[in-house]
Amino acid sequence: MAAPRRRNLGPADLGIDLASGGEGEHFKWFLACLLFGKPIQQTVARRAYQEFVREGLTTPEAILHAGWDRLVEVLDRGHYVRYDFSTATKLLTICQMLRDRYGSLANLLAQASGEADLRRRLLEFPGIGPVTARRIVEHFKEKTLEVIENEVSRLGEVKGVSRKRVEMVQKAWEEQRAIKEVMLFLQSHSVSTHFAVKIYKQYGNEAITVVEKTPYRLAAEVYGIGFKTADRIARNLGTPVDAEERLRAGLQHALMTATEEGHCYLPADDLIKRSAQTLEVEDQAKLRATLEKMLDDGLLKIEEKDG
Repeated sequence: MAAPRRRNLGPADLGIDLASGGEGEHFKWFLACLLFGKPIQQTVARRAYQEFVREGLTTPEAILHAGWDRLVEVLDRGHYVRYDFSTATKLLTICQMLRDRYGSLANLLAQASGEADLRRRLLEFPGIGPVTARRIVEHFKEKTLEVIENEVSRLGEVKGVSRKRVEMVQKAWEEQRAIKEVMLFLQSHSVSTHFAVKIYKQYGNEAITVVEKTPYRLAAEVYGIGFKTADRIARNLGTPVDAEERLRAGLQHALMTATEEGHCYLPADDLIKRSAQTLEVEDQAKLRATLEKMLDDGLLKIEEKDG
C-alpha cells in the first residue's frame, strides 16, 4: 500500500509496520488510505487516523461494533468534520462488505491474482475510487510479491529488516498462500466467496480435503450451508446422482425437513418418496437399500407399528 502522494506521507510516519506482513498492520494502512482519500488537509486526515488508533478502531470488527454515531464522534475529534457523516457511512459499508465477501482483508489480498485484479476488487467497494485504490495497491507490487513467494530470504538484504522480521513475513505469507489455494479451489467449483470464507473458517487448511471427500458434511457443520448448497457443490465436484453418500444425505435431509414441519417420524414409504423428489432420482429401490444400510449402521432407527 502506498502513501498518499500529496506530501509523501508513508506508513512509518503513522507508526504502521507493513514489513511485519501482519494483517493488522495492513488494515491500518488500508484505513489510512481511506481517510486520506478525501480532499482534506493531510494534518487533519493524520489526526483523524490517530484518533482511530487511540480508540482501538483498527479492525473491521471494531469499526462495525462502534457504529455510525461513535465513528462520527471520533472523526470530529480529529477535526474531520467536513466529511464526518459520509466517511462514517463509507467505513461501515466497506467493512461490512469486506467481511461479507472475503471474511477479512487478508482473504481479499490472498485471492487477488495480481496488481490489476486487486485494483479491480477494490473498486467494487462503494467509496473507493481509482486514486484510493491505486494508493492501496501500490504497496503490493507484483515484484515484491514475487520475492516473498520465491526468494523470501532476499528480504534480509533490505536495510533495517532483521532475520526475525524475515521469518515473521515468511510465516504470514505462507498462511495467506494456503488461504489463496483453498479459495481458488472452492471458487473453481462454483462456490461463492461468501460460502468459501465460511468453509475456510470451519476447516482451515483441511477445507479442500473435506470438500473433495465428504462434501455433505458442509450441510451439518458450516452455518448457513444447507443440503441444497452442499449438494450443488458435491455435484460440481462430480458426485454421481445415485452415489450412496448423496442418497444418505438426501434421506437425512428429508427427515430433518419433516422434523421442522412438526413430525416426530415418517413412514418409510413417505421418507423414500420425499427423498426421491429432493434428490430427483427415479431408482427408489436404491434409496430403499441405502435406508436399510443406514438402519443397520445405527444412523437411523425404525419403530414397528403395532397391529
